[in-house]
Amino acid sequence: MSRNLYFETEKSEKTLSRKFKEILTAIQIERTYSKREILEMYLTHMYFGNDAYGIQAAAKNFFGKDAADLSLVESAYLIGHLQAPSYYARNLEAADRRKVIVLKRMLDVGYITKAQYDEAKDEKVVLGGSRFEEASGEAPYFTEYVRQQLEVLSDSLHFNIYEDGLRVFTTLDSRAQAAAEAAYDQSVKEKFKGLDRFGAGVLASEARLHLPRYLRQDGYTEESIASLLTSKSAVDSLCSLYGAVQASFLALDPTNGHILAMIGGRDFSKYKLNHVTQITRQPGSTFKPFLYTAAIDNGYSPTFKLLNQDVVLIMDDGKRWTPQNYDGSRGGPTSLREALAKSLNLPAVRLMQEVVPPATVVSYAHKMGIETPLQPVDALALGVSDVVPIQIISAYGVFANKGIHVEPVAITKIEDREGTILYQSVPRYKEALSAETAFIMADMLKSGYEWGTGATARKFGFTKIAASKTGTTQKWSDAWYIGFTPYIVAGVWIGYDAYEVTLGNKNPGAVICSPIWGRFMTAVYDSLLLPDQDFEMPAGVVRLEVCKDSGMLGLTTCPNKIKEVFNAKYQPTETCPLHVPSSKGKKRGIGY
Repeated sequence: MSRNLYFETEKSEKTLSRKFKEILTAIQIERTYSKREILEMYLTHMYFGNDAYGIQAAAKNFFGKDAADLSLVESAYLIGHLQAPSYYARNLEAADRRKVIVLKRMLDVGYITKAQYDEAKDEKVVLGGSRFEEASGEAPYFTEYVRQQLEVLSDSLHFNIYEDGLRVFTTLDSRAQAAAEAAYDQSVKEKFKGLDRFGAGVLASEARLHLPRYLRQDGYTEESIASLLTSKSAVDSLCSLYGAVQASFLALDPTNGHILAMIGGRDFSKYKLNHVTQITRQPGSTFKPFLYTAAIDNGYSPTFKLLNQDVVLIMDDGKRWTPQNYDGSRGGPTSLREALAKSLNLPAVRLMQEVVPPATVVSYAHKMGIETPLQPVDALALGVSDVVPIQIISAYGVFANKGIHVEPVAITKIEDREGTILYQSVPRYKEALSAETAFIMADMLKSGYEWGTGATARKFGFTKIAASKTGTTQKWSDAWYIGFTPYIVAGVWIGYDAYEVTLGNKNPGAVICSPIWGRFMTAVYDSLLLPDQDFEMPAGVVRLEVCKDSGMLGLTTCPNKIKEVFNAKYQPTETCPLHVPSSKGKKRGIGY
């Protein structure tokens, strides 16, 4: 009691001084209050799970009634949660078994009769409070995200979100949300079979090593963790919980930041963590566009070439790392367009080492909307610093929106019960890139969607103009797919809450994430009647025919000519020096 009331911030700190303070506080409490008053303080303070602090909130959240109206079985059920609130809130069968233990203890101390115990122990509780009703509604993760934002706004606007009869207008588009959920559900059924596991039994075999870390992150006390780890059934349930593969999806309007659709996890009733807004994970190759953006914005063109050969990275701990391309391939000079479209690691690292310093890339990523700390190291080229999904997906909107970043928006307006406007959102625009750089990057990422790693999404029916980038992190822990059109930017993340669990080398982002993205875009374009429109080329960009080999203006004698986009300030002005026809009618240059 004393620890929970007065030493909340010191729970994990096991020291003699803290223990001594707890004892003194407990003595003082017993001298000052009656046992009934102490029990009342305890029950009104403690966490019961499902965001319920105090018995009244728990009664409302779990059963939709006041605490005074709880039955014997419902009371025992809630008291049972106190040992490990988050665990029992997620594991209903375990909570029911815990209820029986509480009832047995009540019988042992003579608080209830044997007849009451026999009747109550087999009675099943019926959950029906506000949290469970919310879980079955439309877009529960988005709804909870809105509620959290209302909590923040209530402090400055001085309203009560539960009692003031507010009307809240949001950005969610029910047609887009329906398209997202249909694509999500179908893809989960097809792709997640057999993935709810612990890769090679990592957590199952070392539960006592890994589980405490995840339990602490979810708010479990040290005492609760120790108790849970002594129960095989509890360990099995927790392994099942943390071994479930998760997936999240977000769709935004890049022109105004409006959140059109959001799915934060597999099942809101079981997994409250929003994997769009509340996690940070390595982005893998989906971070590469920020590196290429820095190069393009500083005068390099899509035709600029780097060797697709081995490189060595020296890590912070002094260890050498020799990254490889996904397929283990190597090659000769490779253009920025091809390297990005095919998501080649070796040219990307060389670009960071030889052309764009890591600190410059960090600066561009932050300007475009990434707020998490990023390590200015060469390995950043491969996405080794954590990001929040909503932030990186929103940052891709800069490419679609002519260089302008708009912060994601969920709430557009709040009115009181009389219709008075209490809050009106104003889009927060910021010029992150020049329109020229944004267009060139969008055009390069179009290649990723048309013939690069992102082309897998086209198999699911969406063949309109789009740009995309895939990503897979080291040891196959995270998979990503982020793509955009002039109207929508959408992203998919798939992985496990437990970092130790792997998706396996058969499930890179291009494979496991693309079905959700492709199906969603196909459905939402049909539902919203969106046209097939290309990105608008600004006046400061030119499209020229150049020699693929040299990158210079093409000659009639160049065997491989391509159309490429350039910032007009940095466009090539000289003709190809490799295929100049000789006076004798022969070509001279490489090979001649």
